[in-house]
Amino acid sequence: MIRCADGEAPGACRLVDEAGRVCRSLLPCEAGPVANWNKGTFWTADFTDYTAEGEYQVEAEGPGGCVRSHPFGAEI
Repeated sequence: MIRCADGEAPGACRLVDEAGRVCRSLLPCEAGPVANWNKGTFWTADFTDYTAEGEYQVEAEGPGGCVRSHPFGAEI
C-alpha cells in the first residue's frame, strides 16, 4: 500500500530484489482513503503472479523522490 497526498498519484513503481535489481514494473491502482488512517489517498500494486522466492522491496516514485518499502520475504 502506498500513501499519497490527496490529489497526487505515485509515479513509476517497481518490485526490486535485495541487490536492487528491478524484477517487475508495477501498475499502481487507486484504493482510496482508509478509515481511521492518516489523511491521503492509498494505492496498491499487485505482484501476486511473481513467484520467485527471495527478499524484496517495493519502490515508488513520488513528488519528493523515490521511496521504498521495508524489506519483505517471499516463500513458495
